[in-house]
Amino acid sequence: MIRVLILTEGGGILGWGHVARCCAITQGLEKYGCLWEVFVNAQGDLPSFTDGSNWSREDWRNINERLAGLISSSDYVIVDSYITSADIYQQISSLNKNLVVIDDNNRISYPPCIVVNPNVYGDHMPYADKYEVWAGLRYILLREPFWNAQPKPVGSVHALLLVLGGGDSHGLKKEILRFLVRHYPLLKKYVVVCVRETSLEDITKEADGNTSFFKNLDARAMCDLMGRADMAISAGGQTLGELTRLGVPTVAISLADNQKRNIAAWQAQGFVQVADEKDSVGIQQVIGTYIERLNSLKQDRNASHVASLVDGQGVKRLVENLIGRRTLSLRRASLEDCEDIWRWRNDVSVRKSSFSQKEIPFDGHKKWFAQKMNDPGVIFYIAQHKHEGGVGQVRFEIQQDKSASVHVNMNPQYIGRGLGAYVIAEATRTLMKERPTVLSIRAEVLADNIASRKVFEKAGYQLQGNEIKEDKQIIVFSVKKHETHIL
Repeated sequence: MIRVLILTEGGGILGWGHVARCCAITQGLEKYGCLWEVFVNAQGDLPSFTDGSNWSREDWRNINERLAGLISSSDYVIVDSYITSADIYQQISSLNKNLVVIDDNNRISYPPCIVVNPNVYGDHMPYADKYEVWAGLRYILLREPFWNAQPKPVGSVHALLLVLGGGDSHGLKKEILRFLVRHYPLLKKYVVVCVRETSLEDITKEADGNTSFFKNLDARAMCDLMGRADMAISAGGQTLGELTRLGVPTVAISLADNQKRNIAAWQAQGFVQVADEKDSVGIQQVIGTYIERLNSLKQDRNASHVASLVDGQGVKRLVENLIGRRTLSLRRASLEDCEDIWRWRNDVSVRKSSFSQKEIPFDGHKKWFAQKMNDPGVIFYIAQHKHEGGVGQVRFEIQQDKSASVHVNMNPQYIGRGLGAYVIAEATRTLMKERPTVLSIRAEVLADNIASRKVFEKAGYQLQGNEIKEDKQIIVFSVKKHETHIL
């Protein structure tokens, strides 16, 4: 069981987007039985979705003796901040080397740490080599109800969601609602408001009979409300990722500088229409044009396509990585591993999924193993559990054309425990570092081995197609150097 301390901030002009994605992380930690605590440097009271004794309102940037003790005793410290200075990160790192930074824009120079960029553009950011980077579409951090939510087909607009978070300092919500009431009176309008919104009374005065207001929504209620909408008007932070998961066509308005890149990246994917927050007339034109466009289509194919890119499993990947790093390590195989690998390979459940399902005599295996160990073109890794011994082996055979093939054999005791993808991904990263001349890696899986196919996909390998090998149909996966979508 690991213990995680999360430090974040929110409220006021910052909004609650970073608090919401930290909430998503805590839900993943809960699922895996981890202990966690969150400190929020908050302007005002914490939002309702942070209820519970594990959440505290505290300015953690002043690291006192008590907080220093919590940082030191945690297995990981996760920091998600817009504004914290580099020296605070350095202080935290000096107390705990297992620092995880949630970063959107390569904001400052952090100490050596794990950087998580949970944005569509994250895996294209030029991060320094001193970081271990988990980024991109595979790490979009969504709250639990969105993990397995099913995108719905979208066509004509009968219901529209207006959700601009807590950072609507321009008063756009009121102006947009007035426009919708005037020009689209038959349209159902779902407006999400904040309890402490200074212009709340003015906003509600703009409503018509088809306007409904919502506040204090938890993640489940927000997911359900988004699912009822045919279109949304949203800011460019955490909510945009949730709308993407559900495939809701969206007009995105940047309410903070750090949202601009996220919106532009989703625009490039064809998912959002972009409106300028400083041009209220332009915003209305974009909204009206998009409504008419959707009404003229059977379905917004771009929105459906983008929804398929966000699988909702970013939190799960993050937590599995954290657990894996604390419980698993990778080492080179030695001659002492020969018998273990032989036993794993001959297990009945393993042989059912192998190209050759015959039991292998130990003498033959011993000769084969010695040959592989003495072959400079073969790199043999053993994944080791901190307390329980060998978890599995990953073998790479390097070819003359700067490619390699990968072969995996898990200890049967660990099959089905969610560790296979992490083992493959970690071995792949390690090989790429140790053998920089290797440019691509190829994996072959029997077509009917659904479990192995899912493991390679989860590890970040890309499907290449079908082939016939030894009269059997196989599925081919590959990964190329510098592809940072590896788990």
